[in-house]
Amino acid sequence: MAGAKSSAIALQDLLDDFNIYDQYVDVVCAFEWLFTQVTEIADTVCHFERFPRINVTVEDGTEVTLTPDFTVVFKDGTGLVGEISKLAMHDNSIDKACRQIGKYAELRQLPVDEAGTLVEVSDLDVLQLVPSDVGLAAVQRIIKDRFLNADHDYNPRKAPVIAQFSRSADRDEYRYTLQHLPDPANGMLPEADDPSTIGHFLTRVNNVTADRFNHIKARRKFMNDPIKPLYLATHLWTAHWPTEYGGAGAEPIEVTASDIAQTLRDQFGTGRASEVKVALALLARAGLAADNRDGTWTVSRATLRLQGERDIHRIIAIKAAKNAKPVVRARATRTARADQTQQGMLF
Repeated sequence: MAGAKSSAIALQDLLDDFNIYDQYVDVVCAFEWLFTQVTEIADTVCHFERFPRINVTVEDGTEVTLTPDFTVVFKDGTGLVGEISKLAMHDNSIDKACRQIGKYAELRQLPVDEAGTLVEVSDLDVLQLVPSDVGLAAVQRIIKDRFLNADHDYNPRKAPVIAQFSRSADRDEYRYTLQHLPDPANGMLPEADDPSTIGHFLTRVNNVTADRFNHIKARRKFMNDPIKPLYLATHLWTAHWPTEYGGAGAEPIEVTASDIAQTLRDQFGTGRASEVKVALALLARAGLAADNRDGTWTVSRATLRLQGERDIHRIIAIKAAKNAKPVVRARATRTARADQTQQGMLF
């Protein structure tokens, strides 16, 4: 009974991680659409960066790399840093979020091209995006309890702008509702009364349907956060390997994490070998891959089916949570025979 319970917990954890990451990718895609393809807003933008990596030197002299979820440089020389967080309401979670966006608030340079070239910004706003179920609490805990508290060490030059998002389905199509939280204490994006600005867009209740940004998501599968294992495993199974090796039903293939990661970076702008290894390990738990212990993995190309399920990510998660029986085996590595002796040298 305990085993079944732990399996159910493992399954739910995998599915939760997948769904949260998928939603965050959608939200970033929605903002990329707003900043690059909604004409009125796009005309004010110099560069939207999907995968910012900004090196800064902190107080002790060490260099750290900041990786917000997106950044925007506007043509008027100002900038915006966007960060998505699923906040828990305990102090540790809130303080961690404040430390993170507090570092973003100190930035004076943002990327102005995909090569990562930095440019000075004259003013900068931090947009903190949170799920709608914690939106009001985020304003209370971040701004009122900390930013407006003179005794608290979270003290950026101005308040962050907190906006909330929610996802709902209309038949088979998702839509996202994006809204600035209308609290007088909340930060406000500049020129919120100008219809051509993102500030004006967020002051109303706005729905962005998935069909607006699906073409962006098709070529920008990921976001700046570490890729969740089930999300990446599903992409590899449904898109990467069919493209590289043909459809399901073929013989097992041999792959390396480094080669896959390089392809992901070439195609989508991000991907680390360490993330691929974790995704492969998840597929191994599902019985669909095997570690050859020499840097390669053997991966099944069998058609993936499970009665009552049609979503591949759910099938992988269910099999992994149950440590499914392997359908593919690790390739036997060559070892020297125990009775083999080294040939003597001839003189």
